[in-house]
Amino acid sequence: MNRENATIGKKYEDQVEAYLAARGYEPIGRNVRHESGVELDLHMRHRQTGQEIGVECKASEPVCNGKPGLERTDNVWKVLGYLHALKMWKEDTDGEIDYFVASTDVPKPGSKWHNLLERAQLRREVTIYQIPWDISGQD
Repeated sequence: MNRENATIGKKYEDQVEAYLAARGYEPIGRNVRHESGVELDLHMRHRQTGQEIGVECKASEPVCNGKPGLERTDNVWKVLGYLHALKMWKEDTDGEIDYFVASTDVPKPGSKWHNLLERAQLRREVTIYQIPWDISGQD
């Protein structure tokens, strides 16, 4: 990852963290390797329920050269791979963590990538939030 992409990713992680904080979550860690082997951009816990979530952030600036966020197939494959790793970890340990993906963009409805992610959401394996860039810097 080049320095510009790392800066974009950090800004988006900050934005997503603020979005989730406004909804009752507090940070546990950032860019941590979960015991399942999955790298979490954000690891957060709900202040009232104690629900732990691992968050993958996929962002592209408003003006980008190419496909942004979850419109990129490599990002979809990464999410699907992480879902598999988390499922195996949960089966082996009876551990619990919910997996969230925040993305500036999602696959087009009806596309095979959208359908794969939709099936995972219907099975409650992942929750996908489309959170556009906040150009103003506010939530």
